[in-house]
Amino acid sequence: MRVLLLVALGACGSSSTVPGDPILSGSLTGSYDTHAFTAAYGFATIYKNQGLVGLADSAVHCGSENMANPPPGSGVIASVDVLAVGSYPSAFFEIYRNVGGFTAVGSTGDLEITSVDADTLSGSITYMYTDASDGKMYSASGTFTVTHCPM
Repeated sequence: MRVLLLVALGACGSSSTVPGDPILSGSLTGSYDTHAFTAAYGFATIYKNQGLVGLADSAVHCGSENMANPPPGSGVIASVDVLAVGSYPSAFFEIYRNVGGFTAVGSTGDLEITSVDADTLSGSITYMYTDASDGKMYSASGTFTVTHCPM
């Protein structure tokens, strides 16, 4: 699954002609090492038969997962087998930063999906990871309602 997310993140990007999909409600904050971010944009979609929830401080949107360049700024991508209401205590997360170069760190965390319909997906994230080799910390937490991209 780690390879899938790296491919998805490598394929994410924003376009100056396509506005981002703003977070519809909630508040999610994160940190890539010492670089804090607050997600302002987000989406949920199916990508290569995996459910993805993407939240970022840059203008990600439905279709970002198919673009050539990663989005500028910082964000978090969660991957689960399906986008259905439930608790996913071992969802795979990647926190990324794309400022002067793209870097990402991934491991498992908690994703809870509280509602899903044709237009929106709501839930919460609790993710914390400390790299044992260098002591750097990565995190994301909060609630969100994002656009559920059409299939």
